[in-house]
Amino acid sequence: FADPADARAAVIWLSGVHDLGKASPAFQSQSIADAQRVEDHGLPVSPAYGRAREAPHATVGAALLVRELQAQGWSRRVANRWACLVAAHHGVFGPVKPNLVNALPDLVGSGSWDGEVQWLLSRVNDFAGADEPLAEWSRLVPPVPQRMLMAGLMVLADWLASNERVAGYLNGPASE
Repeated sequence: FADPADARAAVIWLSGVHDLGKASPAFQSQSIADAQRVEDHGLPVSPAYGRAREAPHATVGAALLVRELQAQGWSRRVANRWACLVAAHHGVFGPVKPNLVNALPDLVGSGSWDGEVQWLLSRVNDFAGADEPLAEWSRLVPPVPQRMLMAGLMVLADWLASNERVAGYLNGPASE
């Protein structure tokens, strides 16, 4: 990145989209009580009961990100390079599986789930200040050292946000 502000926005954006796969029936089906609340809001979950391991949220998130970036005009190659960082947010790099979206719609989600994914991406884009840089990033494959640094920062952000002692979730949900 030529501009440090763009690099900062990219790390914030990746940290925001890394759990996109949690907006899926597979992830939401892991707790029947949570799944029922999700279904009460009009998002079908029940076909995914007992099948969450078939579609881990990191893999689903990467596949959804590729789909959404391609819908915005990104090439599959560039979208895959960015999405591989999402797939690796638990510290293990693996292949991006963009075909997962069509292969397992009961687990990845479709229909009303698509709107939720797009809403989440819109919120992250706004928060990260990424709306303008996204057009530039659509033509950018950061060099491997930059991608490794971004992946490391994203993993650290995920760990910090998941740590109740650090993030303070014991005081209730965060306010908007």
